[in-house]
This record gives sequence, structure tokens and C-alpha cells, in this order.
Amino acid sequence: MDNNVPNKYLVFPLSLLQYIRDDNDKEGLFKVITFAAMRFSEKINYKPETVARQIIYLFYRRPDFLTQEIRKKLETMIEGGHLVEDENYYGFAGTSFNPEPETKAVMTAYNDDESFLRDCISVYRQHQALELLGLPHEHINYMRECYKETSEDLRIFEAKHGADAWASVSTKTAIEVFNAKLFMDYLRLIAAVSSIIGKRNFNSTVKSVLLDRMFGCKKHEILMEYLSKYPEVNSKYEFLLRRRRWEYLIKSGKEQGYFSYWSTGRKFYVSIKLKEPEILKSVIKRTRIPDVILNKL
Repeated sequence: MDNNVPNKYLVFPLSLLQYIRDDNDKEGLFKVITFAAMRFSEKINYKPETVARQIIYLFYRRPDFLTQEIRKKLETMIEGGHLVEDENYYGFAGTSFNPEPETKAVMTAYNDDESFLRDCISVYRQHQALELLGLPHEHINYMRECYKETSEDLRIFEAKHGADAWASVSTKTAIEVFNAKLFMDYLRLIAAVSSIIGKRNFNSTVKSVLLDRMFGCKKHEILMEYLSKYPEVNSKYEFLLRRRRWEYLIKSGKEQGYFSYWSTGRKFYVSIKLKEPEILKSVIKRTRIPDVILNKL
């Protein structure tokens, strides 16, 4: 994956971190990135005409991005004379792309086939999401399969444990970790901190809660169940339990600007928006809240 990506954010259920079984688990991280990207795509607005233009563009220039159903539909339209494939310039005139006849044909097909319209909208949204997040397109079919898998796993998890907490990391951070430019521990910790904070400017927590969440577990009993199922992860958990390793990790995360924290002893406050500890401390004092209100998401 390309390191030169826009600094957008990937938002995902905390439990998806359970896919990451070791520090070099690209497959697990890929599933996290995929879920966030595909979920984001579902929120993208669209106009039917813009969707049709995008589908034609993909048909000419990136046919592999289209689903098998859409390709089959377009090929059937060509065979039936309802869509004329422009073999001379494929919708392009110089640097502009204006496939007006093809666009109208696709829009006409919308009226006769609602499932075709839904499929086209979905593909359009997915393409826009990957463009906006700066993610590659060549694995789109595998991403679609991964999204089905992770969505089903999330459904099963929430049926058993209740609504999951949600986390976020920047696309840039995720790609740097994927490309081994940044340690996986940073991604785990940033995700854990973000799940504690939620939509607030800051929140309070303790080491044990953050450690549970670094492994995708919103509660300690879920972590124990997870480690029992995947004992190979236990050595990493034990490693991060060490005081010196933990202190190095959280201090390093703060110094690199991923978050800030202010310790009040065993408990401490964390913030992603308020980068300077002194600012965080002054804001906490102005709120006049009790010493700590633990996040119980």
C-alpha cells in the first residue's frame, strides 16, 4: 500500500482488532482497514447521473472494479443494442470524459432493474471511498468478501457481548503499520485511546482498560476468552503488561503526537484533540468534574 495517503480516519468496531494476532499480521490489519473503508462508503452521497458516468468509466478503464453482475448486465445491454460500446475513444475526448449516450443508457436501465441500480450505487460509493481514503483499488473483490466476513463476525460478537465500542486511526497510520514503517503497538494504542474517548474531547481511564482494548476487547472477561481461544496472543499481552514497556509505549505515543495524557496517579486522562498535556489539564480543571468517570462503553 502507498504511504502517500491523505490524513483521513478509519472508523471501525473495537473488536476487529482481534483479527490482529501478531505484530506483523497484515491479513488481520487488512480486514480492519477494509471494514472501515467499506462502512465509510455506505455513507457517501450520490446522484444517479454521476453514478452512471462512473460505471461507464470503470467499464472502459477499470473493468475489474465492477462486480460480475454489473459487467454481465452491461454486456447483455450491448448484445441487445441498448448500449453502444464506443471502441474509438471510450468516452474520452482529449482530457475530458463525456460518455453521454452510454450514461443515458445506464440510467434507462435503472428504471427497469432496481437491483442493477443498487449494485451500481454500491460500486460507485466503494470507488469514491477508496479514492478519498487513498487506498488501492486492485484488491476490491477480496475487500468485498472480507467485508461480508467481518460484518457477520461483528453481528455474532454483538449478539453475545452487546454493542461494541468504536475506534479510529488515521489512514496514514494504518498504512505505515501495514508497510512496516510503524510498530503495530502504536495502532493498537491509538485505537484503544480513541475508543475510550469516543466523541468527547477527553476521558479518563486506567492501564488495564487500555490494555484490554488494545486487543479488541471492551471488557476484561472478553479478553480472557480471546486469549484462551488464541493463546499465541498471550505473550504479546504479557509483554505489554510490563511496567517499563508500557511506560515507554505510552510516553512515545504522546511524544509523537498521537494523543496526550495527564496522570493523576493510577488513573489518567487521555485526549486526541487536546495535544498539549497542560491544555488538557487546564480543561479538566475547568470542567469541575469528579476525579475520574470511567468509560463504560
